[in-house]
Amino acid sequence: FCELYVNNAEKLSKESGVWLNVPKNYNQPNETTPLYVYTRKPFNPQLPTYIYLDGGPGQNTHQFEDYIAEGFNQINFDQRGVGCSTPNTWEEYSDHNIYSSKNTVRDMEEIRKHFGIEKWSVYGVSYGTIPATMYASAYASRTRSLILEGVVGSVEKLSRFDYLSEKWNLVIKSLNSKQKEA
Repeated sequence: FCELYVNNAEKLSKESGVWLNVPKNYNQPNETTPLYVYTRKPFNPQLPTYIYLDGGPGQNTHQFEDYIAEGFNQINFDQRGVGCSTPNTWEEYSDHNIYSSKNTVRDMEEIRKHFGIEKWSVYGVSYGTIPATMYASAYASRTRSLILEGVVGSVEKLSRFDYLSEKWNLVIKSLNSKQKEA
């Protein structure tokens, strides 16, 4: 799935993506982990840019259009452990030292550097408001503006028992035997 998006010469999707190697552990930056970063239109360094942080944690925005369509670059990324940024092994996936809002903030700074952006806006939705706020606080000199949006979606769906059990059953069915044991 993810291979289709990188070097998108066949235009199989609207995305143009890259894997950016970021430190797996920022205290020991010699070992890296791939982070999938993408835009839906060619990046234009002349335009103002914002990074979009989706909710969850555990969701991604591959299926959505850019929120602000004209006059801006929107940078998206699959946060660690999600979508195309999912590690290869269960051991890595279950290592709680690799995943944190703090690491998401550090990853965002690596993305900003990769694109050569002096200042950008940070747009967080639902859970994404947490790392967005943390980033704006830690990197105030790199933040042009901060946009925080509450929970997106239908409250009725979230509280319906059959909806929740359907989603959990899908997750459980996708686990291998080692994951189920853990």
